[in-house]
Amino acid sequence: MFEITFTDKDLLAEMVSSKKALSGAVYDFTYENRFLVYHAEIQSCLAYNVIDITTGYASRIINRKIGQEYKPNEFGRLIPLMFKSLKYIGNVKQDSGFKLKPYEAIEEIMRKVLPINGYDISESQIALCRCIFRCLTTTKLTFGATSIGRAAIVPYIVAGYVARKYRISEYYNEKAVIIVADKRLHTEFMKTVADISSVLYGIGIIDKPLKAVIRKRKESYICLRRYLRFDDKKILGGKVTVEMLCREPVDMEKLNLPGYAFKKLSVGNSCRECNERKRCWFRRFISTVNEDESITFQVMTHRFYVKTLSSAYSETNSVSPFGGFVIIDDRDKLYREAEIVFSDKLVEKDIRRSIYDAVCKTDSDKKLIRDAEETADRFFEAIEDIVRDSEDGYIIFDADAVRITDRLIRIFERLRYNEVKNPVAEFRNKKVREKLKKLKCRNRVEIRADKHNHSMSVYLSPKDLDAEMMRTLWSKDVSHMVIEHTEEERCE
Repeated sequence: MFEITFTDKDLLAEMVSSKKALSGAVYDFTYENRFLVYHAEIQSCLAYNVIDITTGYASRIINRKIGQEYKPNEFGRLIPLMFKSLKYIGNVKQDSGFKLKPYEAIEEIMRKVLPINGYDISESQIALCRCIFRCLTTTKLTFGATSIGRAAIVPYIVAGYVARKYRISEYYNEKAVIIVADKRLHTEFMKTVADISSVLYGIGIIDKPLKAVIRKRKESYICLRRYLRFDDKKILGGKVTVEMLCREPVDMEKLNLPGYAFKKLSVGNSCRECNERKRCWFRRFISTVNEDESITFQVMTHRFYVKTLSSAYSETNSVSPFGGFVIIDDRDKLYREAEIVFSDKLVEKDIRRSIYDAVCKTDSDKKLIRDAEETADRFFEAIEDIVRDSEDGYIIFDADAVRITDRLIRIFERLRYNEVKNPVAEFRNKKVREKLKKLKCRNRVEIRADKHNHSMSVYLSPKDLDAEMMRTLWSKDVSHMVIEHTEEERCE
């Protein structure tokens, strides 16, 4: 007879205080006086976890939506899942040399295993690998001040894997290691992960092959619902079919499509309410990537990482929305992307387009549009004058600029559009008005303007979000990685 008890609530509290269990943990039960099960809220899910009291190892059992927690009479259903999640641990693992001597594992892989298999490894790469591992096991985040290039790919992979393996008993290390790098390095990352995996798996250093996935924004993939409604299917050249979209996500960047087709076919914001959700493989792909704990690495661009960080932002969020280790190549680029993502961008041509799309039927309409054009000209002239006098690139509106902005807002409120011929014009008008209202609130925003392609762009950075996010992201005690040689590549 197996025994379930409910007597270890205080033990769980001690584990939380010593950071061996998730903060906010709720005790569920103890199985056979050895396996302690609890759940805690992580973002929008309840994460059920199990801790082996004898060995100290822990693992995730399952995630459930908030409000769907297990009831006491359902605890028996967790036991098979519990043993499945703990199948890789036990008393023997306590004596694992890999667990106790991670630096020796790094030395073994970087100095012996990889050179024997054709890699030209320098001392600077070994030092970088050790540095990354040290940072990951103390702060979960490390970044380089500038892009290191191909020479850093091997240290990133080795250090990320060893760190994840070394701290596999911690809840956050069930997630993949996030590698944020320039898009041009992604293919090289995937190739190197596959190659190193075959080497380490072949000689028995790892017990299963490494898995990696490239994360992209959803607009890069074809939407099944939009594909079914797309009229010009000939432009796809037969490369995309319904059956294909139902069994794999299709990346449009590989199809070389024109801009209009790209916009009409890409996955949109209504993906969660889509009628084709059950058939569309893109939704299954996203769920798998987020939940599959066998994935070792997720490779993504700086823009994708910061946008995900932005959408998941709250005062209680950790630095990584994915809950795992993060390695960032080129911190300066990440900062530039964050400045854009965490700001509202008001572009001059959006204002011009909203004016040109307005209905012009009567003399009063024509006069209103002329007033709008003149006011828009004065508006951007005022911004350019203020920017010219600014020393730090940031501007604060004076009384005249605020008055012009108010007048432009009032004119935009009176503009009318043909809802049948141009259904998005009214929505664009609303967005422009919202940004103009933010623009004049000089106590709430910092304004940075730049001129590009003969069109003025104004970035509005909310202080309460932007400043707090930057402080959270850059105040961590992380390393500024430096490598002497940037062109070391694998010997062919």
